Amino acid sequence: MKVEIKFYGGMENFIVKTGPDSGKKMEAEVIKGSTVRMLLRQLGIAEGEVFFLLNNVFQDLETALAEGDQIYIFPAIFGG
Repeated sequence: MKVEIKFYGGMENFIVKTGPDSGKKMEAEVIKGSTVRMLLRQLGIAEGEVFFLLNNVFQDLETALAEGDQIYIFPAIFGG
């Protein structure tokens, strides 16, 4: 199943380009039953380095992903 991932605050180096207009987002293929923790590992992102929203809500790392979910990933220290 596919999920959409959007990166913020310099996390763009984790993007696997999916096309010329992919910008700061990408799609990832995950197996059914995958959790946020599993997705972060798949992307090579250490858990303590980021915080995330799943469909605009803070969730636990063990939250299961569903087809079409949107994950927003931020560095653990992010400001402006």
